[in-house]
Amino acid sequence: MIIKGTSASASENETAEKMKFIRSSIDEIDRQVVKLFAKRYGFVKEASKYKKSANDVIAEDRIKDVLNKVRKTAEDEKIDPDLIVKIYDFIVHSFISFEMSEFEQHKK
Repeated sequence: MIIKGTSASASENETAEKMKFIRSSIDEIDRQVVKLFAKRYGFVKEASKYKKSANDVIAEDRIKDVLNKVRKTAEDEKIDPDLIVKIYDFIVHSFISFEMSEFEQHKK
């Protein structure tokens, strides 16, 4: 015999616990991603010291190369490559903006 409300309540509790686990897992991944961005940030900052011109900073061929590599990695990982390229395009251009400001600082 099922007591009225017990089944739904147990199911709701199970769903809540699963969501708590999923969210904490995503939070941990986000922390790891930010740590990796911090490493990337350091390398971009360092690279800005060696660029001779704004064109070197923008480096269209390098952008294409990076986006092709992440597309291939996404395909290998069986995730939507268009989504990953879209995200990475934003990341790369954001870092280029940062690197350009660093480059301008070094020119002074």
